[in-house]
Amino acid sequence: MSENSTDISPNPYDDPSIPYVEPPENPLFQKSLEMMKQDKIFRDLNVNLSVLSVAGGLIVLSIIAAMWLYDKRLVNRVSLRLTTVISLVDILTGIAVIEYSTYVARDTLRCTFIAWAMSFCPQLYLFLTVMIAFNLQ
Repeated sequence: MSENSTDISPNPYDDPSIPYVEPPENPLFQKSLEMMKQDKIFRDLNVNLSVLSVAGGLIVLSIIAAMWLYDKRLVNRVSLRLTTVISLVDILTGIAVIEYSTYVARDTLRCTFIAWAMSFCPQLYLFLTVMIAFNLQ
């Protein structure tokens, strides 16, 4: 009986007469796999916590807007205005961290925005917090 071309498997690893042998462990590959897993965990953590931060900033802004709609004199205070700006900065920082976590390195306008926001927003946040402290003295 002759063999058809359909009887022969194109994959040489399907031959049952050849025993399967585990490939040797490559420590560099294992280390890079661990680093990839850690990068994914950090990326997911950054994105999820930044989404919570943006949501918190939006909640603060909506509460201040509701206070303004109820009685404009309630929000006519410097500390509440500074708190509003801090919430806006927090939203911007959260968006920048999400962009940073999902960004593939290229020299684009997005890269420039991320670099600007990641360096400017923490300084502005600190400055506004100090201004609230000076205002409340």
